[in-house]
Amino acid sequence: MAIATSNLAELLYPGLQSIFGHKYAEHQPMYKKFFRIEKTNQSIIKEQGVTSLPTAALKEQGDEFSETSIFQGYQKEYLPEVYGLTVSITREMVEDDQYNIIKQIPAMAARSMIHTEETIHTNVLNNGFTAGDYAGPDGLALFSTAHLLVAGGTFSNRPTAGTDLTQTALENAILDVMDYRDDQGKRLNINPKKVVVPRSLHFAIKKILETQYKVGSNDNDINIIANMNLEPIVTNFLTDQDAWFIVNDVELGGLVSYVKREVETDKFSDDRTENLNMKISKRFATGTPADPRCVYGSPGA
Repeated sequence: MAIATSNLAELLYPGLQSIFGHKYAEHQPMYKKFFRIEKTNQSIIKEQGVTSLPTAALKEQGDEFSETSIFQGYQKEYLPEVYGLTVSITREMVEDDQYNIIKQIPAMAARSMIHTEETIHTNVLNNGFTAGDYAGPDGLALFSTAHLLVAGGTFSNRPTAGTDLTQTALENAILDVMDYRDDQGKRLNINPKKVVVPRSLHFAIKKILETQYKVGSNDNDINIIANMNLEPIVTNFLTDQDAWFIVNDVELGGLVSYVKREVETDKFSDDRTENLNMKISKRFATGTPADPRCVYGSPGA
């Protein structure tokens, strides 16, 4: 349905002191702080896991060396989809607009696209405790206590029982990350880099990461976490105000957004109606990452 003069009748006459509600200060894009952005020209993007070799086995004198192999791991597919919107405005509305609001519609559309990008990407974390449609390549939720190792065994990237964000909880989570194993059971050198929290934990994460001494303690214990250079990321697009997440330095198989087509805008007129049409679109793919070792999460208590 086209925007006509009847929809915005007050914009046809001079005398309005101000017009509000359509424009506010915007946040800088937050998802780009914890997602890797990759351009692609493919219609289907596949990520394939391959195991390393196991640890070397003892060779007894006179015996043969133990023979081993590598194995194919889990595979993840990404399918770029198109997101966008269009706005149609009658020629009369364009001509009669006294306040240039119609000229601001492209900027409004751009803000809508940013909101969509934030929502789609952050939903990877929002839905990370749910399997089903949001399951990863191993058939489990992104955050699980029983992720499957290809060569046998399991590992966890969440606490057994959900815990609220405290300094102790974050310390325990970091220790869990330090215990990550590869698909052959060998220990890995994976390090936490960022902590993603909702707005309700804005002050809590700042205190934990930036206070010299241990938070909430009467002792003068040094806050070791403050020296780990973890980056706090506060985003309004996390829906659970108790949940918190650690993003680790795992890039391949990690949180990624594959961009098939960047944001495009277009304006064109309909010869039959003389309506002005404005369109914005972007084509990209994201979803539950192939390697759950890239993150650690807690849904809160």
